[in-house]
Amino acid sequence: MGETQTALMRADVGVFVRQRLDRLAGTVWRGHGRRYNALDDGGSRVMSARYHQAINAFPPDDVWPALYTGLDLAVSLAEIMRARPTSHPRDVRFTELMVELGAVADCRDLEALGIDSVRLFADFDYSVGHALARVVRAAGGEGMLVPSASLLGDNLVIFPDLLRTGTSMGVVRSVDPNLTKDRGWIE
Repeated sequence: MGETQTALMRADVGVFVRQRLDRLAGTVWRGHGRRYNALDDGGSRVMSARYHQAINAFPPDDVWPALYTGLDLAVSLAEIMRARPTSHPRDVRFTELMVELGAVADCRDLEALGIDSVRLFADFDYSVGHALARVVRAAGGEGMLVPSASLLGDNLVIFPDLLRTGTSMGVVRSVDPNLTKDRGWIE
């Protein structure tokens, strides 16, 4: 286990996270494929990413789903641009969600958590993000506020398997943007 991961597992970090659990209500944006419902966490059950573990790399008893959202549309767009192949921008939908969660950990102050942003935002080593998510989940968090790897703002990562009674999420509206133009005349 790396130094940052070990630091995150310290009891005082768990206490710190538990003290930062708070209610969150408002709108967030989720970028997703048009063929999927905005609240569908199925993709996260198959492929691991920064704050969740999936069956592609972990045993079934060590996986959990996540819904990745941006606190605004620009962050959501930037996250999609980082994550999806540029060959599929026509398949993207952005959905504004109204969320009311009872226990969200604010993990945006990386320095206070002892997390190195370079290690957290590493594109192919998600171990630091996984360790942070484990701490939040163990503290009873339904989600976590984290800085976006795009550096354009913040994300809300929601853990659907930990949602409590009284939690609500619903679609406000969806936008199917026109992100490409026909470039056939150039070739």
